[in-house]
Amino acid sequence: TSCTVHYGPTVTPCPVHCGSTVTPCPVHCGSTVTPCPAHCGPTVTPCPVHCGPTVTPPPVHCGPTATSCPVHCGPTVTYCPVHCGPTVTPCIANCGPTVTPCIDHVVSVVMINGLVSKPALQEVQVFKRRWLMLLLFVICSTCNAAHWVQFSIISNIVTRYYGVSTLAIDWTSMVYMAAYIPLVLPAAWLLDKKGLRLTLICGAIFMTAGSWIKVASVSPDRFYVAFIGQIFVGAAQIFILGVPARLAAVWFGPTQVSTATSIGVFGNQVGIALSFLLPPVIVGNHDSVEDIGKDLMQLYVGLAAGPSIILILILLLFQKAPPVPPSPAQASIKCQEDKSSYVKSLKALAGNKNFLLLLASYGINVGVFYAVSTLLNQVLLLHFKNAQKDGGLIGLTMVLAGVAGSVIGGVVLDKTHKFKPTTMVVYCMALVGMVGYTFTLQLGYISLVFVTGAFLGFFMTGYLGIGYEFAAELTYPEPEGTSSGIMNAASEIFGVTFTLIAGEVLEVWGDLVTNVTLTGLLTVGLVMTVLIRGKDLRRQAAGKPVVQPSEMEMLNMGSRGEA
Repeated sequence: TSCTVHYGPTVTPCPVHCGSTVTPCPVHCGSTVTPCPAHCGPTVTPCPVHCGPTVTPPPVHCGPTATSCPVHCGPTVTYCPVHCGPTVTPCIANCGPTVTPCIDHVVSVVMINGLVSKPALQEVQVFKRRWLMLLLFVICSTCNAAHWVQFSIISNIVTRYYGVSTLAIDWTSMVYMAAYIPLVLPAAWLLDKKGLRLTLICGAIFMTAGSWIKVASVSPDRFYVAFIGQIFVGAAQIFILGVPARLAAVWFGPTQVSTATSIGVFGNQVGIALSFLLPPVIVGNHDSVEDIGKDLMQLYVGLAAGPSIILILILLLFQKAPPVPPSPAQASIKCQEDKSSYVKSLKALAGNKNFLLLLASYGINVGVFYAVSTLLNQVLLLHFKNAQKDGGLIGLTMVLAGVAGSVIGGVVLDKTHKFKPTTMVVYCMALVGMVGYTFTLQLGYISLVFVTGAFLGFFMTGYLGIGYEFAAELTYPEPEGTSSGIMNAASEIFGVTFTLIAGEVLEVWGDLVTNVTLTGLLTVGLVMTVLIRGKDLRRQAAGKPVVQPSEMEMLNMGSRGEA
């Protein structure tokens, strides 16, 4: 009877070919080549597999001479059409009675007696539930970022209510950055070794706890309570900011990974937009301190409800990873993940010159954005009286434009894979936007500030997702969570430094000198971006096995499968 092969997450062996035609049994035998234990017709023929004196059962010999990998498929024993060797590219086997391709089976490579062996095949597939995982993360990230500048954007009101300095209010924003720096490596380790689910649960717990602590701070003498709550919420972002690139790689196929990363960053940007929008709308600049306290209570409770709900949803619905990996590159990492070393990954990143250049340029870009956002209300009030609501709306405009820029940038990367050109164009336009924002403030027309703010936000915050993906390409096969975590740490260091410096310069020399200084820093970041070697795209190379044209067509057939 015909051999039935079960292909899937586990690969079961083929049963023995039986019948009157005396076909050879594909049984791996030991060093003495004993006869097949199954009845295969009138006579019992020996196994046709040659076995060595020390290897039982024999490994698949793919060897330095690049011989074909023998894969048993279907009613006949065909051979893998991909030439394997020391580098072993993913094998595609001809399977089944109609010789259909085995879609995206990737080998885990080991060495036995100096020869390359293929002990297991790894199926590749994408699942519709990936969109639910991405949605849950986006909501979680939105809830966290909504707390970021909730005090800074109404600094004139909060300083009067709590009786504190503007520097203290600036620190409610900078605590997000300061909390990230010492804890980024432990959080990146948690993401790398324990996975997405546990990491997000930790973030949601910290965020929910901090949100409710702030509810208890509604009293003019309890600013310290509000600050403690802000520390908890700021610490939560350590478990959130590094997730987009990792989630995209774990759940999404190679043609969607950049778009998924951009959508993941989108959640953070929507949260920042809400942080600009909600406080000026909810909290009025009342003469009565009691009325301000009532408004703050509404704001705090509203910002605590979202984290509480998303924590429950993550506990119930979020999954660590799909049953099988979504791409050849991710499957290759999964096959070797037990051998990975976190310290080794850090050393590899430290020695990657292209990544270090991107790290510095990315940190400068995001650090400038943090400084502009934190000081936005103070800068506007220097030019426009009672402009706190306008400050919130301008911040909202910047971030919403950045959401569009981030998503468009992700789609462009997925379509073109032109990482360095895209990065350079976006960075250059962010520099142009910063120049425009700097000088339109001096003209006294707030409508122009809205326009230049939108232009600046489209490119400056649109760069966030592009930077994550470029880093993942330059550092593959190192974990995405590690590279993005280090990039975020650099951003926080630059953010705290730039905000403190810009705040001092603003107080002494005014906003023009402050913004010109930030523009100069962006120029330095652009020069660093130019120096990156843009052709070193390792993850793209890992997803492109060296096969003949007909075999590449088989790969293309499989890439469209979805469960």
